[in-house]
Amino acid sequence: MESMAITTQVGCKNACSYCPQDKVASLYPKDAVRRMSFDIFKECIAKIPDRVYIHFSGMSEPWLNPECTRMLLHAHHKGHRIRVFTTLAGMRMEDISQFGSVPFRSFRVHLPSVESRMNIKIDGNYIDLVKGLASSRMDNLIFNAHGEVLASIRTILEKEKRPIVMLPLSTRAGNVQLEKVPVPIRKGRVMGCARGLEQNVLLPNGNVLLCCMDWGMRHVLGNLLTGDYAGLFTGEEFLKVKKGMQCPSADILCKYCDAFTYEAVLTDKLWTIISKNFQRLPLLYRMWKR
Repeated sequence: MESMAITTQVGCKNACSYCPQDKVASLYPKDAVRRMSFDIFKECIAKIPDRVYIHFSGMSEPWLNPECTRMLLHAHHKGHRIRVFTTLAGMRMEDISQFGSVPFRSFRVHLPSVESRMNIKIDGNYIDLVKGLASSRMDNLIFNAHGEVLASIRTILEKEKRPIVMLPLSTRAGNVQLEKVPVPIRKGRVMGCARGLEQNVLLPNGNVLLCCMDWGMRHVLGNLLTGDYAGLFTGEEFLKVKKGMQCPSADILCKYCDAFTYEAVLTDKLWTIISKNFQRLPLLYRMWKR
C-alpha cells in the first residue's frame, strides 16, 4: 500500500522518550526550512498520485504546524485517502469541526501515560479534544497507548465506550535506546518488508525518506520539489535498498528494523508449500475426516 507520511515540521516539543527527536533534529540540514508551508505541501502533493495514502504523522506531531488542517483538507479534496497519527498537541476544537466529515482510513490518537513518556500538557483544551473526539462519529477513530493511561483520560473513554489499544515500543531500527526493549541485531539474511518499501516520509524541505524508521536520514530517495514521484523509486538510493534486501552482507537500515522486516526465504518457502498443496487441501481434509 503506497503512502506518504507528512512531517509538517522538524522538531517536536512533545519530546517523547521513545522518539529519536535529537537524531533527526541534528542531522536535518541547518539551512533548510524546518516548518512546511502550505505552498510547499501543495507543490509536493501535486506530484503524488491520488492512489497514494497521505499520512499526517511523520517525525513530529503534525498539528504543531498551524497549517496542518488546511493541508489535510487539501489532500482529501485532491482525492487522497487520509490517515492520522496524533498526540493532539497543537490541535484545536475548530480543527475537529473542519475535518470531522473526512472519511479517515484511520485516525489514531496516542495517549499520554502515567510513565510520563510523552511531554504533553494535559489542560482544559486537551480534555475538550479527547471528549470531542470520543463522542464524535468520526470514521475509524482509535486510541493508542504505550503504557498505563491517566485515570482522567481513561474515564472519558470508558464513558463513551472507546477501547484503548496497547502498542509495543520499537527502537526505530536502533535509532533510540529504550529500557527493557532489546537493541536490534543486524539481520544477515535475505529480507522482505511488510510494507513493501512503499510507506515513505516527506520532510519540510521536500526530501523523501525511505520510511518512518529512518530517523538518521540514511536513505534519502529524492526530493519532490526538484523531482517527480516515480523518480523516487528508480533512483540510486532506492535501488540500493531494494538490492540490499536480497544481499545478506548489505548494510542498510532495513537490516536493523525491529518492526516490519521478515526473513524472505522462509516466507517464500512457506508460500510455495501452501500454493503447491492448495488444490490438494479438500482431498486431505476428507482423508483426515475418515
